[in-house]
Amino acid sequence: MAYPRDEIDRVRERTDLVELASEITKVKRSGRSVMAVCPFHQEKTPSLSIDGARGLYHCFGCGKSGDVFRWVQETQSVDFRDSVELLARRAGVTLTEEPGAAQRRGRREELIKVTTAAVEFYGKRLKKADDAASARRYLRNRGYDADVVDKVRDRLLSRRLGRVDPPPHPQGLHREDADDRRSVVTQPPRTPHR
Repeated sequence: MAYPRDEIDRVRERTDLVELASEITKVKRSGRSVMAVCPFHQEKTPSLSIDGARGLYHCFGCGKSGDVFRWVQETQSVDFRDSVELLARRAGVTLTEEPGAAQRRGRREELIKVTTAAVEFYGKRLKKADDAASARRYLRNRGYDADVVDKVRDRLLSRRLGRVDPPPHPQGLHREDADDRRSVVTQPPRTPHR
């Protein structure tokens, strides 16, 4: 994490989620509860419940939920770090970067590059290599065609990298990098099962 936990908590405490939500959607107070029209899907009747005291939201229509940081990530299309910085400026909280955070961020970026190269390498091999013919046949027999492979690849290369193991020693990857490669992946891509 780039910033100390106590500073992030201070930003969370000083941010009013109801006020934040009211800037982009229609919010209706009813006693202690707050309901809003969900900005994440089309609806006419408010299904987004906002708990201002706890700083949490949940939509009963689409299932999206989270805290003030997730709200900013989803509505502003930014990552966690950017959401913390944006809300800190808004709340008047000064953030101090933890020692070594820039180095860890650089390391993560390096590992993302390696993983991206692996995804592209294996995607091309799967589509064109002679020795991958049995894998292509297997996928076709399971109902997956080339566009599904492309969709999975695109998902893996998106902001939320899926789980993919890079080649053991791709060009420029040292042994200790290969051991740490799983630190850059978050969750596996969801592919349709037929």
